[in-house]
Amino acid sequence: MTNKIIPAFLIAICMLLNACSKNETLTFSIDAAQLKGEGPLFEGANTAQCNVKDALSAFIKEKELDMNKIQSIKLNSVTLSMPDSLNFDIYTSLILQFASEKTDMFKAAVINPVPQGKSSVTMTVAQEQESLLDLLKQDNFTMVADVNVAKDTAMDILMNANLNFTIDYKK
Repeated sequence: MTNKIIPAFLIAICMLLNACSKNETLTFSIDAAQLKGEGPLFEGANTAQCNVKDALSAFIKEKELDMNKIQSIKLNSVTLSMPDSLNFDIYTSLILQFASEKTDMFKAAVINPVPQGKSSVTMTVAQEQESLLDLLKQDNFTMVADVNVAKDTAMDILMNANLNFTIDYKK
């Protein structure tokens, strides 16, 4: 009888301790990160990139949080927008990838086909995001856009990326 009571008691204590430690859901964003690629652009694959510095650490400092208490981070949405009166008509598909010194490059979002006549598009976010927390904990990382162009042009690639994240934070 005692053998059954002790494990049940330990399980009850673990459940109680787990219930007492609450998690908080926070939102974090990177706004207007400018992806650039120099023209001329040729039909097919081209690349634009952007270095992002101290994005998460600045947020953590501003909110007076502890980086070590972050349980997970999820990329919820990526919106790309064109400057001025330009639109996405020359692009057929876009893949956004992240890379850093200490993480391998991984796909973050994709849009294929790119809707025509739009100056802003919302990408489909990748379901697999295991490296995201490690990437964002670093001082900087690189966003790389693989951009398929419909025809040759002398233009540069220039677009702004807005990224929204959810942080699961242990209080």
